[in-house]
Amino acid sequence: FPSHDNAVSEVNPELMAAAEKRFPGIKASDITEGQRLYYSKCGNCHSLPEITSEKAEKWPKIMDRMAPKSNMDETQKQKTLQYVLSAHDISKK
Repeated sequence: FPSHDNAVSEVNPELMAAAEKRFPGIKASDITEGQRLYYSKCGNCHSLPEITSEKAEKWPKIMDRMAPKSNMDETQKQKTLQYVLSAHDISKK
């Protein structure tokens, strides 16, 4: 995963494969945007936790709680969650 300083990078094939498995039809641009939002919005207020520090099932509620604090709209929240869950899937291997 990229460092906070170099947050947005091209979506690697493993991450994209995980995203497509979990979210059929998802675009690489959605994962890239979710990644950018995770690092810029979430990382703007606090240090970022390891994505695997929480079970995948907990992330939707975390995003529901935290998205309003970072002024994310529903689309931004969904893209961020898609990125987090996809990254979680490849991190647990």
